[in-house]
Amino acid sequence: MKTVLLSILIAALFAGTIFGAPAAIRTPEDPRGYDAHNCFRVPPFWRMASQITGDLDLQAKSAFWLGNYKLAVELFQRLLKSGCKDCYNIYNLACCYGQLGDAEEAARYLRLSVERGFSNIEHIRNDPDFQKVRESPYFQMTIDWIGKELSRKNGE
Repeated sequence: MKTVLLSILIAALFAGTIFGAPAAIRTPEDPRGYDAHNCFRVPPFWRMASQITGDLDLQAKSAFWLGNYKLAVELFQRLLKSGCKDCYNIYNLACCYGQLGDAEEAARYLRLSVERGFSNIEHIRNDPDFQKVRESPYFQMTIDWIGKELSRKNGE
């Protein structure tokens, strides 16, 4: 059932991306809006690119919450390659690797998420997504580094 709902959601998102939307979006170039002539128009490239990135973000999070961690990893990686620097998406990528049991990649992206602004060390220490990798020496070393780094940033 979840797979069917996710498929419908993804199909609707792609349909909106491909065909555009008839909503009245007013811009300085065209104050009448897109629906001024009751037809579809392709928005400027920058708007389409941000919409595609937003769709990719939604797809990655959906795959993550549905437990399809391999797909979520692929989508989060594509999101990062498209220029996303959001610490929460990077943290979710680390969580995916944690669920897959890959301690080195989980630690790598966990460290990157902290470098980009993620700062909740207690959440990291207690997050069940890292249960499979928590005992790894490499992962433990990264957790220790994160604790020291966040203490240094907070001036403790």
